[in-house]
Formats: sequence, structure tokens, C-alpha cells
Amino acid sequence: LKKLSGINSKDDIRLKNEIKKLRKIDVETIKNNGDWAVFGLISGAEKKGSQLVVELPHQVRQALIDNTFYTTLDLMMLKGLEGKYAIILYEMAIRYQKAQIPEMTIEEFRKLTGTENNYNDFGVLRHKVLTPALEEINSDKTDIILDYTTTNKGKKTMTIKFLLNKSQNQG
Repeated sequence: LKKLSGINSKDDIRLKNEIKKLRKIDVETIKNNGDWAVFGLISGAEKKGSQLVVELPHQVRQALIDNTFYTTLDLMMLKGLEGKYAIILYEMAIRYQKAQIPEMTIEEFRKLTGTENNYNDFGVLRHKVLTPALEEINSDKTDIILDYTTTNKGKKTMTIKFLLNKSQNQG
């Protein structure tokens, strides 16, 4: 694990600090019926000799057992993202990397980002949510380039469509 993450093989302090960062990542699930859950990405970890034992919350374990539309994420890349909207959009993009990201209404986008009660004007939503998130995702922090187009009805923005490409910066 240390080798894969670029940590010096004798540097247990850095490994422990990186594990602490993973413990601070919150995961939120929302089902179609409105049920939701909030939990940490990992419950904890323990180094035992040369082994690292990582405990996953029961929600993560159950999702892995159920195998219902989960996504493999590069945790080292994910932990490099700081903005919550960048994390949300990065996870969405990776989930759909082998398929086309579905076009969504602005209301669906607000629900995805948890901004349904904020930023009612699309210009403000773009300034506060989209632009900072895409700048972070499109930086050298990730292996993708994410862009979007919108459709309008008059002056009102109705839908958003994300376009995903692999970055030249990463492998």
C-alpha cells in the first residue's frame, strides 16, 4: 500500500495521516424513494505488523455485497480534491466513464449537489458550484477533463449535459 501510494516504506506516520484523511470523507446516499444515509468512507484502520486492516462501515460493506452500481474510485486522487462539489462531480463522471453521462434538468443537478435550496439563479449556481468544481477537476489533481453544455428555453437554463474526456496530464 505504501509503495502504491508513493509513501516511503518506513514512513508509518504519513500512512496514518493519510488514513485519517480517508476517515474524514463523508459519503451520502439518496434512494429514489427519498431514503438517505450519511456515513464515513472508512470506519477505521489498524496496523498489525506488516498488515493494514481497514474497517468499512456496514453501508459500504453492504453496497459491495449487493454490487448495485458502485464505482471504483482512485482514493489517492479523490483525497486530493478539496471542494465538495468537485468530489460529487468527479464521482459522477467516473461512475459514467464507460457510458454517456445522462443529461439532467437543473433541478436534478441541484439535487445531486445538494443545492436545491440555494443558488436559484443559474448564473450564481455556475459561479458558486460549477466553475470552481470543474476548475479543480480539470487541474492536475485528476485524470479527467469534465465540461458541460446547457439547453435554454428563452433566458432560462433548463438542462445540463456533462462531457467527459481523459486528461493528458495523468495516465
